[in-house]
Amino acid sequence: MPSIVSGHLCQEYFKKKLAKKEELEKFNVLLKDKRKEKKMRKQKKGTFSSVRKTLKRVCLILTIVLIQMWMVFLLTVKDYVKQNNLKTPFNDGTPGKDWFSSFKKRYNLSIKKPQAVEVARKKAADPFVIQEFYDILDGVIADLGLQDKPERIYNFDETSYCSDPQKTKVIGLRGFPSTRTTSSSGKSNMTVLMASNAAGDKGAPLIIFKGKHVWSNWISNLAYPGTLYTATSNGWIKSRAFFEYIDKSFIPMIGDTTQPTLLIYDGHSTHVQIAVIEKALQHNITNIKLPPHTSHILQPLNLAVFKPFKDAWDQEMVKWQRTHNGQKLPKADFSRIVGKVWEAFNPDIIKMDLKKVGLPI
Repeated sequence: MPSIVSGHLCQEYFKKKLAKKEELEKFNVLLKDKRKEKKMRKQKKGTFSSVRKTLKRVCLILTIVLIQMWMVFLLTVKDYVKQNNLKTPFNDGTPGKDWFSSFKKRYNLSIKKPQAVEVARKKAADPFVIQEFYDILDGVIADLGLQDKPERIYNFDETSYCSDPQKTKVIGLRGFPSTRTTSSSGKSNMTVLMASNAAGDKGAPLIIFKGKHVWSNWISNLAYPGTLYTATSNGWIKSRAFFEYIDKSFIPMIGDTTQPTLLIYDGHSTHVQIAVIEKALQHNITNIKLPPHTSHILQPLNLAVFKPFKDAWDQEMVKWQRTHNGQKLPKADFSRIVGKVWEAFNPDIIKMDLKKVGLPI
């Protein structure tokens, strides 16, 4: 006999069923929202992951210089994010302390208290520091296949030249002073950036004058071919001037950019800017920064090239002063004499120079 179900029970049953359906619909909406949120997080993570990968490459060069100044490092990340229109969870494109802490942990970085220069220089000469640098250098040269290609391994450095000869000696009577007439106190210096490769090839110099603009009468037609000129407020190299040198002089100098090129230089703040690193990556150039405070023992141009170059420069200045007694050296003549000395410089000295620092070529 069929059981009889009251209308009240049926009503209760359908109410519960409807409530469950509504609950299920709410759950599905929530599930969709969660899935959408997760997808968006993944997309953001993918974009941010690519930022991290690029920053890791950049940090191979920036680590020592910028990690010690961690706020500068975060601003560098901000600049990179804004320049490339990247979507990140950063507030106004600037990463916070939590991100920086995770970044350090991920890539085994740490903040250190900066040491006094002389102490740092002494500690930088530690054989373990030097050996670690050469291990990295050997690995990079092997990875790039440059063991037998010295013409693709470059070094550059800046130095200043005094317009008053200070090294050349003269012969005079015993007991009597020897003098020379100068136009100034002898403290007038101009900065020149010079580059060469391990095959002894010389790059066009970058001459940095003190001033707001480079005037046409500062440029000499007898300067070294391709010489680049710039002016800065203090006569020292600045970030903008260095980028122009890389873009307009160094890249054209290396020629075929389908072939890898290795560039070795010190970690001066003007040398480690994102614009330069990106430009290098675009032209197949790998940058290796010398360990901090080791230029006196590892910088190739510093060790063997600049001394004989400055000796020759000094002799040229003596000759110039003999025919221009008491006159101030014009900037065009400065450019001409730098070019003359660099043109005549023995490339064998440059080759020996890079071998002296232990380049495996």
